Amino acid sequence: MPRSIVKPIKVLLADAQFLSRYGLCCLLADVGEVDLIGEATSEEELIACLQKELPDVLVLDYNQPEHFTLETVMAVRRDFPECRILVISSDSDRSRIYQAIEQEINSFLTKECGEEEIIDAIYATARGEKFFCNNIINHILERSFGKEDDCTP
Repeated sequence: MPRSIVKPIKVLLADAQFLSRYGLCCLLADVGEVDLIGEATSEEELIACLQKELPDVLVLDYNQPEHFTLETVMAVRRDFPECRILVISSDSDRSRIYQAIEQEINSFLTKECGEEEIIDAIYATARGEKFFCNNIINHILERSFGKEDDCTP
């Protein structure tokens, strides 16, 4: 997938877990066309960061009660509709995953995804494209077609 982009991609990280933020910061530090413009550990910090400077891509884990939730995603969508959201989460609850997708997030990865997939997702999201990892695509397909659907004639 081509990664070329005219200007650096402004990325804002929103994750309450230090290790997740640190890992993403280290990963992004090696990507020349990405500019990390801030980090948020709570919804209040996130809103303040978004009011200060709108990123090209907001990387968010919504599954962190008392920090970030699906309501956070809804608030960002409502107050900053032009903000592109890439969710990176360890959430495996299908109903919450569907709810997040219904909030018109742009992209969704699980925290099991590797370096290349994360970088590809950031670039795709910055270009306005959708990007979903295989785990999320499988959840979507199971909901769309169901496990008992039979393709025999």
